[in-house]
Amino acid sequence: MMDVILKRRSVRKYRPDKIDEEVVREILKAGFCAPSARNLRPWRFVVVDDREKLDKIAVGCPNAAMLKSAPAAVIVCGNIDESPDYWADDCAAATQNILLAATYFELGSCWCAAYPKSARMEPLCEILSLPQNIKPYSIVAMGKADEERAATDRFEESKVKRNGW
Repeated sequence: MMDVILKRRSVRKYRPDKIDEEVVREILKAGFCAPSARNLRPWRFVVVDDREKLDKIAVGCPNAAMLKSAPAAVIVCGNIDESPDYWADDCAAATQNILLAATYFELGSCWCAAYPKSARMEPLCEILSLPQNIKPYSIVAMGKADEERAATDRFEESKVKRNGW
């Protein structure tokens, strides 16, 4: 597990290779296994592998420009009716699980924030025809990496305190 965690890096250049459907399903399973406040599991996942939609999202959400080369993305959304207070926290946990699962399956991935910026959320709502109660939280670009990103140890002892500040 530590190898996967240390190997996970944000990838912004992808090969066009399609991702196998069973791999996508396994990655989504990881998202569904995330912890959730009161086990409400308010997340919803929109898998986007339509080239035209990926390109529209890349234009509408400039921080997700890497979607121009990514063969797929998972848009992590939250049902605000099911968990009005914690949907974003739950979606963050699901997003991290998706990123780690993508790394496990030797795919590159990149977390692109949508929430809480309305300028990033509104294009997603429109492009994906999301209902009012479903809010986009993040965009996870995925695919075979077309760039090398070395694993790094980012541990910083100076940022760790014990038993208080």
